[in-house]
Amino acid sequence: MPYIVSHCVDYLAFTLNSPAVFFADKAHDFTPSPNRNYNMCELLESGALHMWHTIDQRVGHHYVYAGKPLGYLRQHGENDLQMVQWCLEKSRISRIDIALTSQPEDKNKTHGFTPHLLAWACRDLQLVSRLTPAKDITHMMKTETKYIGSHKSRNRLFRAYDKGIQTGHVPNFLIRYELETGKGTKTMARNIVSGEPFGAIMRRYVDFPANPT
Repeated sequence: MPYIVSHCVDYLAFTLNSPAVFFADKAHDFTPSPNRNYNMCELLESGALHMWHTIDQRVGHHYVYAGKPLGYLRQHGENDLQMVQWCLEKSRISRIDIALTSQPEDKNKTHGFTPHLLAWACRDLQLVSRLTPAKDITHMMKTETKYIGSHKSRNRLFRAYDKGIQTGHVPNFLIRYELETGKGTKTMARNIVSGEPFGAIMRRYVDFPANPT
């Protein structure tokens, strides 16, 4: 069954020695810092955060771009490869997430390989996985997010969930896969900049089918 697949960088956190962002973004307002390592926090126009410490300058200037701020930058002419390339060359990347969304071309069809079935297959060793499946996999077809990897370390965490439920589609029509990377971020960034398909990158860690039925 043919699928329509889209992908994007869904989270980008990086640190610079001095405040300098290539992206089309400007300071908007101050907001309390969510990270105790920084006592100042600036909210940018995109919704991203810029954090620093007024005394301990060794921590540098830390920027956090989640999904919506990255979407804002795309709307203003930036693209994922350029942003990741800039971060790779100019900064220390502490976290980078990629996301892939899949839906059948035929609007009357749905995915057969749901997030639950993916999690079950990894748990039961039916698929190769470099990550450890969560132990609390339910035996009911609910719509909550399924996790594979470590919540605690978050060095690498895979998520799969039914995004269509959030947007009014029928169950199992619009499936979202996300891979969070907190260790080996340079390697992940290089893979993205090289143009490697996001599905291929994800399948290095969770071997889900390229064309699920």
